[in-house]
This record gives sequence, structure tokens and C-alpha cells, in this order.
Amino acid sequence: MPTRRPNSCAAKACCLLAIILAVQTSLVTAQDSPTLDQRYVKGLRERGLLELAERACRKQLDADGDDEDVWTGELLRVLAERALAAEPQERVSLWLDAEKLATRFARENGDHPRAILIEIQMGLNHLARGHDLRIYADLVAAADVEPALTALADADRVFEEIDEKLLVMIAKAGTRRSANLTRDDLFALQNKVVHDRSQIAQQRGLCYPSGSPDRAAAMGEALEFLKQGLTRLDRNSPLAYRMKVERAVCFRELGDPTSAFAILAPLARRPVDDELVPLVRSERLRLAIARDDATTVQRSLSDGDPRLRSSPDWKLARLEGAVFLWLVNGQNDRVAKRWRDEALSIVKTIEVEYGGYWARRANRTLIKSATGIADLEVLQRSADEFYLRGQLEEALTAYDKAAAAAADAQDPSAQFLTMYRAAKVVQQLGDSVEFLRRLKQIATQLPDYSNSDDAHLLLIRELVSVSQKDPKFLDEYHKALTFHIQQWPMENTTDQARVWLGMWQAGKGQEAEAIRTYRQVGPQSSLFPDALDGLRGIWMRRLSQHVEELDEALETFKKAIPDPPTDESVRILTIAAWSGAQLSLYYAPDRVSQWLPQLTDAWSRCDDNRLKARMLPMYLAMLAETKNGEKAIALLDREKPPADLLFDTAREFVVLVDRPDPRQATSKLLLKVIERLRDLPDTADKPALDVWEATAADVAGESARAVEIYLRLLKKTPADVGLRRKFAKSLGQSDDEKTLTDSLNQWRIVAGGSVKGQDSWLEARFEIAQIYLKLGNRDEAITRVRYLLLTSPPSEPWKSRFEKLLEK
Repeated sequence: MPTRRPNSCAAKACCLLAIILAVQTSLVTAQDSPTLDQRYVKGLRERGLLELAERACRKQLDADGDDEDVWTGELLRVLAERALAAEPQERVSLWLDAEKLATRFARENGDHPRAILIEIQMGLNHLARGHDLRIYADLVAAADVEPALTALADADRVFEEIDEKLLVMIAKAGTRRSANLTRDDLFALQNKVVHDRSQIAQQRGLCYPSGSPDRAAAMGEALEFLKQGLTRLDRNSPLAYRMKVERAVCFRELGDPTSAFAILAPLARRPVDDELVPLVRSERLRLAIARDDATTVQRSLSDGDPRLRSSPDWKLARLEGAVFLWLVNGQNDRVAKRWRDEALSIVKTIEVEYGGYWARRANRTLIKSATGIADLEVLQRSADEFYLRGQLEEALTAYDKAAAAAADAQDPSAQFLTMYRAAKVVQQLGDSVEFLRRLKQIATQLPDYSNSDDAHLLLIRELVSVSQKDPKFLDEYHKALTFHIQQWPMENTTDQARVWLGMWQAGKGQEAEAIRTYRQVGPQSSLFPDALDGLRGIWMRRLSQHVEELDEALETFKKAIPDPPTDESVRILTIAAWSGAQLSLYYAPDRVSQWLPQLTDAWSRCDDNRLKARMLPMYLAMLAETKNGEKAIALLDREKPPADLLFDTAREFVVLVDRPDPRQATSKLLLKVIERLRDLPDTADKPALDVWEATAADVAGESARAVEIYLRLLKKTPADVGLRRKFAKSLGQSDDEKTLTDSLNQWRIVAGGSVKGQDSWLEARFEIAQIYLKLGNRDEAITRVRYLLLTSPPSEPWKSRFEKLLEK
């Protein structure tokens, strides 16, 4: 099949689409010859450049020239052609734009001598819209034809009014051309209107079922109009010839192929204008189909007349003929397959050569003509058509039939596609449980198909969504992740499943299993940074109880650092350096300096602002702990983090400061951050800042500042045991006897406000004993510790801490 340029294809389609929209008489022109601008717009239309044609028309109308009628008519036609070529959801606005344009012209130029042409063009637009809507509804037996009937009624009303106006205008018209139309012009228009009204009646008849009284009445009306027109016209004129062919069409649609043949046969033998050849040949072919004349149909399909090559309507007729022969030869597989392939080839040719409008016509013609044939491609096209029309229930049924046909044909590609589309339709219908079942069915029935793992990954995503509403699906989620990893261990989607499974295991406290799962994601995977991030989160929690795994954890992140880093591996470098630095900061302060170069390199290369925001607190703490406090302050000044990020930074610093081995350098940086937060209106009054400032001041060696803040806070919330514990601890750092006594009293209050045996109660008892030792009262300290070990023996690590205290 020859390759055609897209513009050439669109040009054919647009020219043929426009036939029904043309005011078809050479006498009806604004001038004796078209202007350069008119030829330009015509050229744009013929090439399918309809948006450019519309802009050109509007530009001419904005110029306020004397030819507003010409450009209004041109624009009306262009808008109609755009609507016919557009997707269904775009058409309504284009038809409405055309109607508004015609209404405005009538309001502002109702007395224009050529205003009748604008009315005719608007009537043609209504007819084209009704014709398109009728074809749209024609696919489904019980379709709603009211929109088509309404548009056709609008067209008929317009042409009926035009007919009456023309009678008056003919009576008044002269024979000499001026700004007004001549009598001959008006007669030509009158004949055109009769023809258009026959078209309206014919389209209205086709809205009703074959053999129904409504169809018979409408077709009878069309025949009357055609008879009326033929009495006025020269029998050899192109319009008369067209009307005779359409009389044959009406009889065929009435179920009377004999009468239709009697009209068409002599016409087919006469010389005819080249433009009318496709019309005659198409109807002759359709008539042969109606008469079950397979021989004539087959002979017509081999017609190589070059005048037929550019006609999509002739190709549609050939499509109907090919499907007819496919059905007729149903018992002969070899011949039936030949005509099946021919039918599908015609459809694909129309799709390639003529664009959206004719492609839709061809698809619907194939589906309707091949009704009842259990052919895979026809079923697929039928299902797709129903889906695009929004008829989801019908689409689902058709997709299921197509999937069954694909399974019988052992075509896994088509089976997957139809099963997947059926599942997506179920999702749109709102049945999430059935959607899950269908996705699972794809994975189990087609596990070896290349895209099945993608469908199963979608199942996993959907399980996350439904489990948020119904937790019972969480178990299904875990099973689906495990199945995915076992079924497709080497596919790209499986690393995503591994990351999700690692997250699930970590959430269930299965840390060792999660570490093993994350480690199955290799450096070559795009999910490797996510796996490293997951490992970082697990080890941040786990090392508090399993510090013996620190070397293993740090080595994992050290090996992950790319050498040398590239633009593609920046994210890996960033996550790995961040993870190793954070673990060393919390669990191996002596190794912090080893990770600073990699972290600084990652920070300079990373362009992911969200990731850098997550890293910022830890990077600042790293700088502080490596004696680069001034650099940390400079970084704060340069980054200018917003209030919420600055607040999160302070909160993370507190975790490093408020711990058994507090970071003094970080506490000083925390005080700087708190100062900045107090200068911001969004965070200045946050209550947490006072507690954080006291905690940081305590660690930074500013005990007086900390005590002052604690006293102020305890006046507001004297029952806050946690706050009093901090206050007591701050007082206990002093060597002054009075201050130590005050600390002793505060710890007694903490012990009294805590549940016996809990950490805060044990801590209070431990600190009380330590203060007695600092005050030189060793006997009292020993007595208290021995009594506690005897009457309320604590578990580890408190037991060892109390026993070591006795050794002092």
C-alpha cells in the first residue's frame, strides 16, 4: 500500500466531508471569481488545516469589510467540517459556535441581499450534524436516535422557511446581476433546497428500524421531494442525475431492490460526470448486496476505475461487499478468510488515508456488517467502539467475548489486551473487588506473557487502595507481593514488589526479613535508591538493640557508593552517603568524618530539592559534629529553609541532643536554629521551642539558661513529669550542694508521679542514688539501691546500671 502524506490524506477526507455542506451551485458566489483570500482558505480546507482556515476566516470578519456574508458563510462551513472531523466530546461546542455565528449575522444583517445564503449554510450544518448523529446511533439496535431526529428537525425547519422566502424573492427578482441574487440564482437555490429536504427525510427514515411505518413514511416523503425536484431540472444536469440515484437508494432502504435496480440500471449505462461516478458505483454495489447477488458484488470489488480511488464512500461500499462475501462463504474457510482479510485491509486503508471521521465510519460499518461473526478483530473493534461511546456494560460483554476468541485462537497478545481492557472497564464501573479478581486472573492465566507482570503490579497497587478502606485486603497484598517475586524474579517490576514487600515486613517488625528483601534489589535497578532508603530506616531503628550489626550496615552503604559517580547515579550516591552518615552520627560518632566527603559530594550534585530537604538536618548536624559549625550556619543562610523545614530540622536535632550520649556541637547549632525560628511569625510561639531550647542549653553547658526556662515552664504545667525530669537532670549536673538538694527533691517528685517499675520511675531512683553519692552520703545511696534490687528487681539494662552504681 502506498504511503501518503498526512496533509494529502486529510485533504481528501475534508473535501468529501464537505460535500453535504456545500451550497452546490456555481451561480451562488459573492463575486464573479474568488479572491486570493478565498482561494487561500479553500486551499487550507482541502489540506485539512481547518484550524488555520478558521483563523483566516475570523481575521477577515474582524476586518469589517463589505464581504461579511462571504466570510460568515465560509466560517460556518469550516466550523461544520471541524465538528465532523473532531472527537465526539469536542463537537457540541463547534456546532454551537456555528449557530451563534449565524444568529448574530441574522440579527445584524437581516436585510442583506444575500442573507439567504447564510441561512442555507446553517441548514446544511444542521443536516450534517443530524447525519453524523444518525450514523453514531446506527450501531446499536436500541440506540437513542432523538439527538439525530432533533438535528434533522432543525434542518427541516430552516429549509422550510427558506423555501417560503425563495418564493417571495423569485417573484421580486430581476434578471440582471447586482448585489442581489438573480432569478436564475434563486431558481438554482430552490432546486438545491428541494434536494436538501429529500436528504433530511431520507436521514430521518434511516433513524427508524427497517420495515417500520416510520421509515416508510420518511422515505416516501424523500421520494416526493425528489420527484418534485426532477420535474424542475434538466434531466441531464448533475443534480438531476444525483436525485435519480438517490431515488434508487430510497427504494433499497424501503426493502424494494427490484424498483431500485430498475432506476439504477439505465443510469449506470449512461455517461456521467467524474464526480458522480463513486456515487453510482457505490449504490450499485450496495444494491447487489441487498439482492444477495454475490457474483455482481465480487465483480464490483475488482472495479479498478481510477475515478474511484479518492472516494472514501466507495471504499465503505467495498467494505460492505467484502463482509458480505465473507458471510456468504462462511462454510469455505479459505475463501472466507480471503474476504475477511480484504475487509480488514479496507478498514485499515481508510484509517490511514482519511483520518478520524472516515475511520470511525469504516469501523462502524465493519462492526454492523459483521454482526454475529465471532471474529477476534471484529469483537475487539466492537468492544473499543462501545467503550469510546461510554457504553461500558456493552463494552465489557464484547471484551469478554473477544478474550474468549483470543484464547481459542491461542493469541496471548490479543487475550492479554482484551482481558486487561475488560478489567479497566470493570474498574470504571466501580467494582473494585471484581477489578482485583480480573487482574489476578490475567496473572494466573497468562503468566508467561510479557506484560502480565505489569498487570499484576497494578493489582498490587489497587490492593493498597482497597486495604485502606478494608484491612482484610492487607493479607492479600502480602500474598500478591510474594507471588509476584516468585513468578517474575527477573522482571523490572519485581524490584518494585521487593521494595513494597520490604516496607510491609518492616512495618510488621520483621526487620531481618525486610533487610534480606531489600538486598535482593541490585545496583542496576532504578529502585536501588529506594531499597537503600528502606535499609537506612530499618537500621536506624534496629541498631539501638543490635549495635553489633553496625559494621554490616555501614559496609552496605559504603559498597553502594558509585565509583566514580555519574549523572545517572547521583540518587544512589545521595541515598548511600546520607544513610552511612546518619548511622555513623547516631551510632559511631568516631566515624562521622569518614562520611563527610561523600555526603558533601552528594549534596553538591543532587538536584532533587525534596530529597535535599530530607537530608538537610542530618547534613547540618554532620557539619557541626566535624567542627564545621560556621559552614553549617553558612549553609542555613544560603538554603534559607522555610519555617516548616526549619522546624523539622530543630526537631531532628533534639533527637541527637536528648539522648544518653548527647551531641554538644549539635546542641549549639540547635540553639542557633531556635533563634531563627523565634524570628519567624509562623513558628515564634510554638511551645516546643522552649523545651528544645532548655534541652539544648543544658547539653551546651548553659545550665543556668536551661534552669530558668524549666522553672518558667513548670509554673504553667507543674504536673508534667517529663518536663520535671529534664529540670531535675539539669539541676543534677551542678556541684553546688543546694542545687543538688533541689535536684534530689525534683527527682522524688518525678518518682512519685511515675508508675512503679517504668523507665521514668527507675531513672528517678537511679538519679537519687547518684546525687547521694555526689553529696558524700554513700551509705544512703547503697541502702536505697540494695533495697530496690531486693524488693523491685528491674530488668536489663537497668539491673546492670544499678549494680555498677553499687561498685562506686
